[in-house]
Amino acid sequence: MVLDYQSVNKHLEIMREYVADLLSYRREFTKDRLISDRKAQHLALYAFQMAIQSCIDIGSHIVADLALRRPEENSEIFRILAEKKILPAEFSKSLVKMVKFRNQLVHVYWKVDMEQVHEILHERLEDFNKFEKYILKFLEKGR
Repeated sequence: MVLDYQSVNKHLEIMREYVADLLSYRREFTKDRLISDRKAQHLALYAFQMAIQSCIDIGSHIVADLALRRPEENSEIFRILAEKKILPAEFSKSLVKMVKFRNQLVHVYWKVDMEQVHEILHERLEDFNKFEKYILKFLEKGR
């Protein structure tokens, strides 16, 4: 099978845009504001959802294009990429947590803890940059 570099790169671009938004929100939104301001919450939650979804889409493209085993759920995509040494196994665990966070935002949105969101906003954004570096390294090997 042939990897669709164009699709993967497009999703990387989308991810970068939402991560840039999240970095802006990290500077702009104090913990108190994020907890009390619904508009700030909506901005941050949507940006997280879209950035994480971009990672899922990138992983899905790679898994499908390389005809790797079919994941039963989104978090399994990153385990498959780790099995194929596209991502380090330890780092894939962080991405699995990211997918669980996205699932909470989408499926049990009424239970989202904005203090947790603030914590993730300040402590986990680097995971997106790490993911991009691993994917770009993989893409370079394939060319």
